[in-house]
Formats: sequence, structure tokens, C-alpha cells
Amino acid sequence: MASFRSPGSTAERWARPYGSFADVYGWSQPGFLPRYRLRAFTARAQVHDARARNDGTSLAISANVRVLVLVLVALARSAHAQHCDPASSTQKVPVPQALQLATTCGNGRLDTYALSCTHQTSGGCGQPPRSSTTCETATELCDGAVIGNRESCKTLGFGSGTLRCKASCDGFDTDPCSMCRPGFACHEESEGPYYRITALAQGQTLRLFWIDGRAFRVADLDAKGALVNKRTVADVKKTDLIPMLVGTSALALLDDDQHPALSIVPAKGEPRRLALPDAVGQSSWTAPIVPLVDKPLAFVITGASGREQLTLVDETGESKPLAAPLYARNSLRRLALVPIEPGRHHVRWSDQEGDLETEKGDLLLAWSDASSTLTSVEIVRGGRVYDAWKGRPKIVPGPELREIRVDGKALVKFGDRADVLAGTKFTRRAVAPLAHVFGAQAYEAGEVVSARTKTRELQATRVKQTARIAIVVRPL
Repeated sequence: MASFRSPGSTAERWARPYGSFADVYGWSQPGFLPRYRLRAFTARAQVHDARARNDGTSLAISANVRVLVLVLVALARSAHAQHCDPASSTQKVPVPQALQLATTCGNGRLDTYALSCTHQTSGGCGQPPRSSTTCETATELCDGAVIGNRESCKTLGFGSGTLRCKASCDGFDTDPCSMCRPGFACHEESEGPYYRITALAQGQTLRLFWIDGRAFRVADLDAKGALVNKRTVADVKKTDLIPMLVGTSALALLDDDQHPALSIVPAKGEPRRLALPDAVGQSSWTAPIVPLVDKPLAFVITGASGREQLTLVDETGESKPLAAPLYARNSLRRLALVPIEPGRHHVRWSDQEGDLETEKGDLLLAWSDASSTLTSVEIVRGGRVYDAWKGRPKIVPGPELREIRVDGKALVKFGDRADVLAGTKFTRRAVAPLAHVFGAQAYEAGEVVSARTKTRELQATRVKQTARIAIVVRPL
């Protein structure tokens, strides 16, 4: 058979017009897929082997290799286009002095200034090099006497005053703003901090209670709203102590340590502190004084959750026997205490049910959050919550009950407008809306506390968080 020699391999013939594959198609460029380089060299090796064999199949092999190289050329071009990564960089750079707020502030105009600047560069892969610097900008809120966006003390939620610009032009100085609206005799106090304030009417005396981080304090209000006769009730560490009106006395639970005591501020006379011998440690309740609605009595709740101690006291702090049925409520909870016969009982409430084993003298305790339908049921034995459940109560599918049923009979019902206890209905009176004597911010934030006598109304609110308070006393 006659020998045949191809005039150069297929890879060589295709490469001659364009130079090296590595140069033309970027095999030497970073990021190119190595498998294409390997395949090309394999194809060239196949051509070399075909020449060496020098047989009749060389032409067929060369044709196949040519097709393979065409495919590799297309893949190489596509890979090079996809993996060519133009050079680019982004970095933060200092704000030019001319665009700094310190430069633009102070000329009495609302200028634009730069918050931050970024320098960007790009180029490569056939693209010319480019660079640019961009800045994130903002407009001054104010500058001297010029206030932007028509802002004022009133638009910021205050009642009156003249808004000032900070010297840095990046915010407002609200110190000249007053929470009091024009037309009302308003008084401001700034001997804070005022972590919590409570207003109570004790007989014909209007009083304000507050905590300053070191002590629980009280003061009377004069006709102009000024605090007079200021005095310390007790040294405390807590900042969430809430006094409650019981009869004409203000009662609060002092439980900074493991020996809770009762603070009593009578309508007339000096504050005093009374030990609670039945107390069993710090209370788990946020508002542990729960006054009865129809008697000058209150429950004092001490102890951890599930092991609470219930002590019934009068306005002088003297303990009283738990003679159910009793109904009490404060701003956070409603509480009902009803008698229950000894024996085994099936109880159904909310979305739960379970069985109780009770003894003579046991009382059924039910309480509900004032703002929800969440209800709890326990047994009180000897003044303390006792676990009388026979097994753990289980969840019952279906709609939730708003009442507590014992052996199928409703003993307590907590409703939206009234509660029913052992057949007696207790209606919750709607609270009359307050006249807005302060700026809108105080009412929107729920910061206003109030109290009324027959002839006067007290409203008070914190200003600038805990820094100061505003007080209005107005005739009714």
C-alpha cells in the first residue's frame, strides 16, 4: 500500500494563520479551564501517532481530529469570553473637605454634603481603563435659624416651643420645646431621672409617685402643677415598682430582697413600711398589688410562678382572711377567687381541661391578662397556690372558652366588658378620653398618667425619656 503523509497536522494547519492556540485563545490566561488545554494537546498527539503509523487510516484520523479541533476552537472562544475577568476595584476614600458637613454647616443655607465616598476603577478584556469617585449625599436638616422640611416642636410631637438647630447641623435641639400645649397651666420638673411615674388621687389630694433609680419617691401637687412636700418612701433598686390605690392609701410591694415588705402611703400622714410575714420571696408578677373592686382590700402576690402566696390586706396593710368569693383587678390582670367543694372535679377553661383533687377549705383561683383571653386556673390551699391536678391538663381542640367550668357549671367568666363571678356581674367602666393638654407624642407613646378628684384632674408625662416630666393640674 502506498504511503501517505499529510502536509502538516490538522492542528498545525489551523494554528498557522492565528499563531499558537495558547496565545490566541487564552490558554495562558488566568482562569482558563485546564480541560480544554488538555484536550487540544491530546488531539495533537493523536495526529503525531497517525503520522507514525503511516497507514491508510491516517486520512480518516486526520479528518476526525480536524472536527475535534473545530469543536475545541469553539469551546475555547466561548470559555475565553465567559472567563475573561475585567480588572476592577472599589474602595472607600475620605470625603473631600469641600463636601464635609463641617464645611457646609454654618452658612445659613441647607446645603448638600457627603456621607461617604467610594473610588472605582475598571478596564481590561478589550475595555479601556476607567476610574470614578461617587459620594453618598444628604441635605442638612437645618443650619442656624433655617429649619428644613418645615419642622417645628409641634411636628416633632411636642406641645409648644421654638425648635433650634444643633451646632453640627445634623439634628434638632428640642430643649426649648415644651410638652405642654398653649392655653394650659403647665409645670415641668427636671430633678430626674424619672424611670416610672404614677398618678393617684388619695381623697382630695393629687399625688405623683416616681422612681429615680435610687429611691421610691412621692410628692403632692399644688394648683399650678408644681411638686410640693417631696419625700422618699423607700430606698429601692427596682425601676418598675407600681403603687396601687387601696381605699385612700397607696400600696406598693418592696421586694428588692428575699424579704418583701409593703409600702403604705396614707392619704394623711407619713409613709411607712410593713413586713409581710407570709411572704415567700420576690413576686413573679409585674403588678403584684391587685385591689378588690368593691372593698378597700387588695391581694398581695409574692413568690415564684406556680408557688405564689396570696395575702389579703386592707388599706392600712393589716392582713385579712381569704373569704371567697373575691374579685380584684388592676391595669394588667383580673383575678377571681371562689370556693370549691372537696372531692374530684373536672375543670374546663380556655383550650384546656383536667381533673382536680380538692380538700375542705380549698379555693379555686382564676386570673386573666387584662389585654387578652389568656387564663390560668389553680387551687389555693392555706393561702398558697397548690398543685392539685391529677396529671397534667391537656389541650382540647375547638374554640376557646371564655369561662371556667367546674363539672360542667360555669363559675367564672372573663368578658370584654364585664366579668361574672359566682353569679355576680362586675362591669368594667369605660375610661373617659383625656383632654390633650400635651403634645401628640405623649399620648401616642402611652406615656401620660392621670388621676382625678371631684374638682381637679392631674395629667403628667415624661419628656425626653427620663430626663424631665411635664405636669398639668386643671379644674373640672
